[in-house]
Amino acid sequence: MPQLQVEPQRRQQAIDLAVRAVEALQLRAASVDVVWSGGVPRVLEVNTGIMVESLARSGPEGAAAAQATYRAILDARFGYRTP
Repeated sequence: MPQLQVEPQRRQQAIDLAVRAVEALQLRAASVDVVWSGGVPRVLEVNTGIMVESLARSGPEGAAAAQATYRAILDARFGYRTP
């Protein structure tokens, strides 16, 4: 189960790493699995088929995060803001 609550500094480190991975692969949108090993974030895998169903089923907070994720993907992929 994904951990939704992490310290802000660790969260930002994981986000920064994920963004660098997507940019290195020259993708517009991707799902990046980040794991912590030895106290540092590491990319486990990068997927262009983005699925956050397990996150959506994890509860109200997860459902809101999944919906926001899909909206951000559409916005990035097609260049417009979803309602």
